Amino acid sequence: MRIIKPNLDSPILDGDYRHALVHLAWYREDSRRFLLFGMVELFPSELPSPDPTKEQALPVRSLGRRHSVYVRRIVMTAEDALAWYAKCREGHVMLPNTNGEWDLLATSQFREEPAWPNLLITHQLPFHNWGTVRAHHLVQTAILPEARLPLTNLTAVGWLTDKLFFNFLEFGEWLGSISLIAPNPVLRNLHHTLAVEEAGEASDIHLIERQGHDVHKLVLYLGEHRYGGVVSYRSIDLDGNYLRIFHVGRTEQVSLALVCPQRGVLEWHDPVGFLRQIGTTIEMASATKIVKVPDTSGRPGETYEQTVMTKGGEFVIGDTTSDDGDVAVHFNSARRSRERKEEAGRLGQKLFHGDENEARSFVRGLISQARQRVWIVDPYFTTLELFAYALATSRSEVDVKIVTSAERLRGRDQIAPIREAGEVLLEQVKALSEKGRFEILVMTGSRSPIHDRFLVIDDDVWLSGNSFHSIGERAGMMIKLPAPELVMDRIMGIINPINHRAMALKEWVRKRKADKKKAEQDGKGSNG
Repeated sequence: MRIIKPNLDSPILDGDYRHALVHLAWYREDSRRFLLFGMVELFPSELPSPDPTKEQALPVRSLGRRHSVYVRRIVMTAEDALAWYAKCREGHVMLPNTNGEWDLLATSQFREEPAWPNLLITHQLPFHNWGTVRAHHLVQTAILPEARLPLTNLTAVGWLTDKLFFNFLEFGEWLGSISLIAPNPVLRNLHHTLAVEEAGEASDIHLIERQGHDVHKLVLYLGEHRYGGVVSYRSIDLDGNYLRIFHVGRTEQVSLALVCPQRGVLEWHDPVGFLRQIGTTIEMASATKIVKVPDTSGRPGETYEQTVMTKGGEFVIGDTTSDDGDVAVHFNSARRSRERKEEAGRLGQKLFHGDENEARSFVRGLISQARQRVWIVDPYFTTLELFAYALATSRSEVDVKIVTSAERLRGRDQIAPIREAGEVLLEQVKALSEKGRFEILVMTGSRSPIHDRFLVIDDDVWLSGNSFHSIGERAGMMIKLPAPELVMDRIMGIINPINHRAMALKEWVRKRKADKKKAEQDGKGSNG
């Protein structure tokens, strides 16, 4: 058996890079310093030395008197920067101080991505503007708690975003990381365009070399992708800067990889199609209509303007659809239809209509899967829903939080119509305390501040168009939301006691009884 091992030679050759810029951001808590972000940015040898940035600081008074965030950019030779990065790989992240000495930044253990000395070819990093680069990352998968503190201050987050050009709240995976960024040392650019001639379609490749480098000994890999598969994958040894590579008929997408036998992959272009046809629709603003919304008893009217557009014509520029194009439309339309159905399945898209048993069974099935928590947010939740859903948990350690509304609990109960729903619900929760861990919050006011219905199962959030007491009666949708954190944060903000929009059921019932008693006494006094 022939055994082929990874190429473990250094992917960075002497002469590839002369200068480097080390980017560092850290947080100071009194005398301790914690790494927030680091990057070693190598500069190809043809480029001049970059400019450094002096140390900049922002005090974060909300965290303490001697608490600040810092950013600094340090110019080094490429050799010194790589030596500094090697120390970081050993767990020693050093920061030069004003005395010319070095301070240690606190970190947890680093994980390497990928295994050194391999580099990852990527164009998906938010913190540089080189485009496609080779990169290596040191990642803290368990961030020290102190390093997360600056993210609790929005002013500090905004300041760091302005200095680092990316937002930790959006790209949290890079908090506490250090990256080595190595732009292509051989090429300034690779241009790829479509050529069409009588002999057929082709890819035109133009390679622009950096000073002191050439493309000889590099290998170009070109893949042709059609309708869910690969029809051709070719390797071309380069001996010049211009190539014309004919396709296998009319291709759908082309991918490129440029490989150096010593350095590894220098460029990678994802499969991408060519723009063969552009359709344009011309519309003209022909009039403006003014709409007046009438007043109601609870809301003043309003007036708004809307521009009226008139269709002027349609134009198509480029090739008409060929036989291959018809095949592509045929396959791609079917594929997109499947993808939409798969996405609906992933999000649990369910439309219930006319089958209450199916709808209730589906909701109970979701609740029974919970391992940590269940939230039922429904302004119309009462005792009936307590039995129908809240008791459907299958694990005793699951916490059940129910958020209902005063608007509904002031009404008559469905099980005991002679009593208010809030009193009956409180009694039943007390009686069922051995069957679950329940917390019930009541949204106060004449109208609930939440209209929609939400079901939280651990870290997933489901949206229901219908209240759970009537789900399945009329056509209504349930779907799992793709960004549950945003919804949960907003719900928690609404029901947070500090906002005075919700209170515990026991407290609400006590206050409700006191208010009713006072109203009765005031009424008797006025009659007397």
